[in-house]
Amino acid sequence: MSFLKSIAQPLQISCVQPGSNILITGPPGIGKTILCKNIAAECVKTGTGAVYVTLDSAPKTIEGSILTHTGSKDVSENITFVDCYSWLTGEVKGQYCISHLSNLGDLSVKLLTALQDKGPQSAVIFDSISTLFVYNAENEIIRFLQVNLARIKQMECFGVWTVEEGIHTSAFYNTLRHVMDIILEMRFEESAALERRLRVHTCKGSTHATKWFPFTIIDEGRLLIEDEDSKT
Repeated sequence: MSFLKSIAQPLQISCVQPGSNILITGPPGIGKTILCKNIAAECVKTGTGAVYVTLDSAPKTIEGSILTHTGSKDVSENITFVDCYSWLTGEVKGQYCISHLSNLGDLSVKLLTALQDKGPQSAVIFDSISTLFVYNAENEIIRFLQVNLARIKQMECFGVWTVEEGIHTSAFYNTLRHVMDIILEMRFEESAALERRLRVHTCKGSTHATKWFPFTIIDEGRLLIEDEDSKT
C-alpha cells in the first residue's frame, strides 16, 4: 500500500489491507478527482499497477495531469485507462474503450480484463460512480458495484471510488457505507475564507484519526493534507 502512504500517514490510518475498497465522497469541486490523480501519480512513482476508469474526462486529460506529478516517467507503464468518456464524441478506439455507458456488463468485463493484466496488489481508480446514474437505474448500479467490489477483494487489489454528495437517495448512500471498507469524507468549511477539509469516517480493521484535517490544492493539482495540531 505504499502508493496510499501520502493519504494514510497524515490521516493516521494504521493499515490498509489488500482487497480494501475506499470511497471518497464530497460535494462537486471539493477535490475528489484531484485526489484520484494524486493516487494515480503515486502508483506510477512506486511502480504499482493501476486501472483508472475515467467517466468525466478523456484519458489524455487525466494522463496529462498525472504527468505534472511524475515528470517524464511514462504513465502507460503502470496505468491502464478504461475509457468511459470518449464514446460521447464518437471515438470508440482501443481495447478498453466502452461503446456506451449504459452497458455495465461491458464495463465490468473491460475492468476485470485490465485488472487481471495488472495482477494482485494493483489499484482500481473509479471516478465517478455518480456519472453512472445518467444512463443506469440505481439497482443496476448497486449490482455492478457488488460484483466489482467482490472481484477487487478476491484478487487482493485496492479500489478507490468517488461519489458526489447530496444528489442520490439516502438508501444508496447507506448501501455504499455498508459495502465499502474505508470512507473518506470531504467538505467545504467557511471561516474567513472557504476551506477544504477531509476526514476518515470509516476504516474497517484499522485505527485512524477521527478529526477533520484541512487540505490545500497546490502546485498544479497537488493535494496536501495538513495537521493543525503539529503546527502548535
